[in-house]
Amino acid sequence: MHMHVDCKVGRNARLGLPRVAQLAEDLQLGDVIADGVDRLPLNLRQVREEAERGAIVRALYLAGDNISEASELLGVTRPTLYSIMEKYNLRN
Repeated sequence: MHMHVDCKVGRNARLGLPRVAQLAEDLQLGDVIADGVDRLPLNLRQVREEAERGAIVRALYLAGDNISEASELLGVTRPTLYSIMEKYNLRN
């Protein structure tokens, strides 16, 4: 049995953009709506806040709630992490 693999290189790949950008370019609007992705926020401030909060929660989990280790994982200082945690009302 012979399988065909589509190896097309899209414009984003040629420009060095991430694979996610290529996937987004390849998606059809119907696919996005069918998968429920249309309910994700488009407001960039909200997207950034949700991503930042999620990254902090994940880092704290991976670090066993150790602030020093979590801040290292996130690439920020401990005081910065404390400040961001306060901003999102996250308690350790």
